[in-house]
Amino acid sequence: MTDPRRGRTTMLAGWLFADLFLVLLVAGLSGLPTRSAPVPTEPPPIVTTAPTAPPRPAGLDPTRLDFGIPLSPDAFRAGARDELVNQVNAALADRGFSQRRVGFVIILARDETANARRAVETSTDALALLQSRSPAFAAAQGIGYWNGNEGNFELKMFFLD
Repeated sequence: MTDPRRGRTTMLAGWLFADLFLVLLVAGLSGLPTRSAPVPTEPPPIVTTAPTAPPRPAGLDPTRLDFGIPLSPDAFRAGARDELVNQVNAALADRGFSQRRVGFVIILARDETANARRAVETSTDALALLQSRSPAFAAAQGIGYWNGNEGNFELKMFFLD
């Protein structure tokens, strides 16, 4: 026969062991070093400056240069190609743009209304000539258009930044 008190003592010994384990755990954790809060530092001084415009990304300069060339498209088609290149380079130099690179150009050529297609072809040929023979136009993109019955050649160009 077993003593009923003995089963109860065994059960209480188990609880006592669990309680002692918890006490030792809490005592061990309380002995660990604590983290100290970071020492607050002085905020950096606020420097105020006058507002400035944000820098523009590299690309086309938003200002446009427009000028006309007194060479007729008929003379260009007849072979006055050197004259067109010389007049365009001279016009750029006169306006102080000879050292700038052209990014985009629209070349307009005059012709009769019935020959608008021929004017577009002439202005496109003039663009190809300038791209191949003028250093300012080496990287230029562009397009040729018909300019109606008035004037000769007209150039509208944007330069690279």
